[in-house]
Amino acid sequence: MKRYNKISIFVILVLIGVPLISATAICEFDFLINKNDTIELTKVNSFIGNVKEEGLVKSDYRLLFRDVNQNIIDKINLPITFYIFDKPNASINITPLSISIPCNSKWNRVEILHNDKKIFSLLTGDLICNKDNKCNNYETYLTCPIDCPSGSKDDLCDMELDSICDPDCLAERDPDCKSPIGEFSKKIVIGKIDFKKEMVLKKQKIDSNLRYVTLLILILLIFGFIVYALKIRRKPKLY
Repeated sequence: MKRYNKISIFVILVLIGVPLISATAICEFDFLINKNDTIELTKVNSFIGNVKEEGLVKSDYRLLFRDVNQNIIDKINLPITFYIFDKPNASINITPLSISIPCNSKWNRVEILHNDKKIFSLLTGDLICNKDNKCNNYETYLTCPIDCPSGSKDDLCDMELDSICDPDCLAERDPDCKSPIGEFSKKIVIGKIDFKKEMVLKKQKIDSNLRYVTLLILILLIFGFIVYALKIRRKPKLY
């Protein structure tokens, strides 16, 4: 019975820890879809997180990501409808759509198809990484570190330990903002820093490092479980 209790505890810890480890760079694309098949891209965001599978098997609309050789890397069936559910005879002409998907450096073009007809196409490099040595458009440290190194003003608080106080972070979220070097860099980027406030802020754990700590704990648990299983297996049976 004790053996099964230990196994149950191990499984629970694994299930709790996996989402933390699997967190990755997510790209979120916001569109306005028109009933006449015109589409407007309104915004692109990037963040660290997890994406749940939509589970949409069939749709008249599909979103494709292609590489430089026109190979399809990612595809999503889009939940687009122009009907108002509580009004059967009513419809709308424009509907918003937000799609979240793990970022991929191999993306070259994003396309939207309606009944296999291409109705939207755009180079993703122009949006999230044009490699012009300038941090602009929708580029962030997650999508384009070559243009937006850690600590850049890119609307993303990356919380990297790089001796740069990220101007997109609250002071208490970026530990670099509490160091002398970080305070100096903050002055250069966005101006004055309230040093008194910095001195009274409590030290907080960094979310980005939590994944690695959890991974280490899971590795130790797995190792301990294997050792325990081998020990039980080698234990002589009493007849």
